[in-house]
Amino acid sequence: MLWRESFREGRKVRTRTLAHLTSWAPERIEALRRALKGEFDGLSGDLPPTCGPIFGVLFVLKQLADRIGREVGEFRYRVFTDSAPVMEVELAGKAGLGWRGKHTLLLNREAGSYFFLGEIYTDLQLPVDRAQGDHCGTCQKCIDICPTHAILGPYQLDARRCISYLTIEHKGAIPEELRPLIGNRVYGCDDCQLVCPWNKFASPSDEPDFAVRNGLDDVTLVELFGWSEAEFHERLAGSAIHRIGYERWLRNLAVGLGNAPKSEAVMAALKSRETHPSGLVREHVVWAIMRQNRK
Repeated sequence: MLWRESFREGRKVRTRTLAHLTSWAPERIEALRRALKGEFDGLSGDLPPTCGPIFGVLFVLKQLADRIGREVGEFRYRVFTDSAPVMEVELAGKAGLGWRGKHTLLLNREAGSYFFLGEIYTDLQLPVDRAQGDHCGTCQKCIDICPTHAILGPYQLDARRCISYLTIEHKGAIPEELRPLIGNRVYGCDDCQLVCPWNKFASPSDEPDFAVRNGLDDVTLVELFGWSEAEFHERLAGSAIHRIGYERWLRNLAVGLGNAPKSEAVMAALKSRETHPSGLVREHVVWAIMRQNRK
């Protein structure tokens, strides 16, 4: 079972064509219909603010699985949403939730690419859905906009150059030749999504789990670079950002400050971390200071 929840749109669920369940008794088919009727009516992913949107989505998927179990009887399942090495985009495409765009993300006519994918792995015998066709046409805006040229061509992504990979998944030093291209992006990059024409159909979500927290939409890099490790853990607990850890948080901010316009505040912030105990942080701070001095 696959499901998408938009972070710029309301909840939706991909249900199955239950008439195809010919191996099930009619009463069991009707029970599953009742479980899925109204999609997620009465289910809530609202959790304490420290839990974050991914936990909220997992919680809702667990509630849905429990509802199905109450209607059709006990079954085995496990829920996922960006929480395990699951081939979400490929599965979602085959489930008819959208098609893979040239930037390799899943696209949907109503929500563009602004949504989370959720899965319920189950031993229920469900029919296979029909995949959608490709609707990107001749457009290649996502390819042209990529700051590091990580999108080599349609459906071809070199993750080693992708800013999202470099700032989130990559644990070591960011290649020096790519640092200037990162600009002020501290956690991920959405340029290929921002330029995609399909995202004009997305609308803001009213889900509290997706709201901006800790004023991160109105803060300077200098301020963020000044956070202590305790402040980092306190303010970002439950956020996806928190999982990169304090060391990589400072690494990414150092690159952003190196690319920032020259100012006394930027230089003072960088010099305050020149003797940081982490060699990874020091390397990027030294690079950032040298870059600032050349301006």
